[in-house]
Amino acid sequence: MLSRLHVVHYALIEDVEIDFGQGLNIITGETGAGKSILVGALGLVLGARANADVIRTGQDRCVVEATFEFAEDHPWLASLSTEGIEVDEGQLILRREVNKEGRSRCFANGMAIPVRSLQQVGKLLVDLHGQHDHQSLLDATRHIAFLDGYAGIEPDVEAVREQFDRVEDIRGRLNALQRQSSDRADRRELLAFQIDEISSAAPQSGEDEALELERSRLENAERLIETATQLEQMLYQGDDSIADRLGAAQRTLSDVTGADSALEKKAEELAALGYEVEELSRFFTYYASEVEHNPERLAAVVERIELLNRLKTKYGGDLDAVISYAA
Repeated sequence: MLSRLHVVHYALIEDVEIDFGQGLNIITGETGAGKSILVGALGLVLGARANADVIRTGQDRCVVEATFEFAEDHPWLASLSTEGIEVDEGQLILRREVNKEGRSRCFANGMAIPVRSLQQVGKLLVDLHGQHDHQSLLDATRHIAFLDGYAGIEPDVEAVREQFDRVEDIRGRLNALQRQSSDRADRRELLAFQIDEISSAAPQSGEDEALELERSRLENAERLIETATQLEQMLYQGDDSIADRLGAAQRTLSDVTGADSALEKKAEELAALGYEVEELSRFFTYYASEVEHNPERLAAVVERIELLNRLKTKYGGDLDAVISYAA
């Protein structure tokens, strides 16, 4: 039997300890006196769901402790043992603490136990009934069960329930297969679109790098042509060009090479410089003629680069990854 209930900081209760005597015990009081709170506290120590809302305002935790007395030959003692709970001298003290984070700790005779064990013990020790339990006959959801029980067809009801569960299971698996089939079709459609998008663009490995170089030349075409022309003039064509100066230097040196053979090598080096200047001049002449100032081509190159960048963003970090994606 329940011999004592001690409640600390539960709901509105600060600290209450109730001792129960043998036989029937009745707790009376007007509405709001706290009778339901005591029942709730008892439910908590028997394994009911716990949360921080049950803690009295301003406190960090609540504690509920229930003491039960047993005869030495009570049949439930064996059931308690299966839960790993030993009763000392016919007395079992259940204790539960709930902190402000909503976590709880459960104890039986001072030994920590899991909530599941507390719930199992609670089912053995106490049978709680609410004030309207007798009105279950008015619950429409239970009428069919009452009728089936009266007709004695519970085995048939169970068989139908099993078949219904099988049908629901098959229906669930069928729906899952249909979703998988739909997902695969959507995936195929997406892949077909992606492959077509890449194939239509027909990207080539290294194309983006070549296009970036071309864009740079097209964007700077006027400046590149002007610079190449200026360099060609400075090197060979203009008045007082580098080529003219080198020619004058060669003539001056040739006048004295006969006086000192050591100067012959330097004369050769000056001649070589003249050839290099002439070669550079021809390069810049050709370069100026090759650089294209073409706004239409620049627009096309920029558009192509943007397309390739979109493909790289969608299908990989570089163009080779895009090509591999569609392979």
